[in-house]
Amino acid sequence: MNFEQNNIDIILEHITSLLTTRYDSILLNQLGVSYSQYKVLSQFSENIIIRQKTIAENLGQTEASISRQLKIMNNRGLISKSYDPDNKKTIIINLTLQGLRIKKSADGIIQSQNVRTLDKINLKDQTKLLANLNKIHLLMCSVKHNL
Repeated sequence: MNFEQNNIDIILEHITSLLTTRYDSILLNQLGVSYSQYKVLSQFSENIIIRQKTIAENLGQTEASISRQLKIMNNRGLISKSYDPDNKKTIIINLTLQGLRIKKSADGIIQSQNVRTLDKINLKDQTKLLANLNKIHLLMCSVKHNL
């Protein structure tokens, strides 16, 4: 597919689509979780409790889409859900031991895939690319919050 250099939106969307398709296939085959579920798992540190709303905000998704993923993950024993005792409308999510094992395995798989994807680009250019993508991300997030 040919893209003009100034169509950054199309290029980034195409890269995202290709990576999502690849990661989804690999994670489903090796661990039985989708890439969407992995993105939810990636929000957890080992001993963190997180709110459903926070996950949605962090991933730029609706609470409804996160709720669907959480239901599947809860049924598989990857997370547990409870209600905040101070606010019964707030759902608190905990990562189970099985969820933590899947997350760690998926982290390794994704990291390995990223290395294979970027191995043709020298380290200096990789560092610049990541720095520039982080700048774009921060700018876009600040614009979104200032609307």
